[in-house]
Amino acid sequence: MVNQFKKLSLEERPTLFIEFHGASATGLKEELEIVKEICGEHRSLQFDSGIGRRNETASGRRGMESRIHQGKQPWFSSSVIDTLYHLKIFGYGGMGQKIIERKGLKGYAFGHAGSGNLHMEIMGIPEEEAQWQKVREAEEEIVDFALGCGGTATGEHGIGIGKRKFMKKEHGESLLLMKQIKTLLDPMGS
Repeated sequence: MVNQFKKLSLEERPTLFIEFHGASATGLKEELEIVKEICGEHRSLQFDSGIGRRNETASGRRGMESRIHQGKQPWFSSSVIDTLYHLKIFGYGGMGQKIIERKGLKGYAFGHAGSGNLHMEIMGIPEEEAQWQKVREAEEEIVDFALGCGGTATGEHGIGIGKRKFMKKEHGESLLLMKQIKTLLDPMGS
């Protein structure tokens, strides 16, 4: 999709984009060398620093889905994986893709490897009830799988309205305690 949307010719295989921020060019260069070494130790097939090409690659996914998928809207399901990070995060992405495909939908895994966030973006048209029902069913299955891996129903995006329904499943009886603390600190419910 990034190739199609941004008119690029990146190889179409699992790819890790890493964005660096720092106080100095020297510090960033040192970090880049460390990451290059780590990638080599893990048998990466290719390493490209991409210096000066951030807008070409890392931001490539933004806004492209609905254009490529004829007006379908993305629906996010996300998970934070803490323990056994590599095994679980790749299992989550693979399982999420299988769930989406089994429902006859399109979707994509992307995330933030440094913080352990992996998101499944499920494409659908909300106005088409039958299709949107499949999107919601896929979300439910993906969240159940993520919770079973020790993850969460949401990642760094927060709970919001769409994820509220998963809070009891994720937190169990501790959700009541959380609500009591919220009421204690915010009795007006603002």
